Amino acid sequence: MLTDDDVDKIQKTLDPRFSSIEGGMREIKGDIKGLREDVSIIRKDTCAIKLDVSNLKEDVGKIRKDTDAMLNFFDREYLNLRARVERIEEKLGITHLE
Repeated sequence: MLTDDDVDKIQKTLDPRFSSIEGGMREIKGDIKGLREDVSIIRKDTCAIKLDVSNLKEDVGKIRKDTDAMLNFFDREYLNLRARVERIEEKLGITHLE
């Protein structure tokens, strides 16, 4: 059986070890809290970036549509102009150079 003196010695030996473990645990808990805050900030930033990318996709889509419309317009205008020039050349009896 253990005497009171033995129990005191065991307790004195284990107390510093437990206190260092408890200090380490407190430090780890503080680090975890900091990491959670960082993750929260990253999530907010990610949501903002997703929204910006979504807006950019919409803008790019609009630009593509506008570009297609302009190209189609100019293609039609060019074809109409070419037809007019060909008719004028035909009436004047001029051969076109290519």
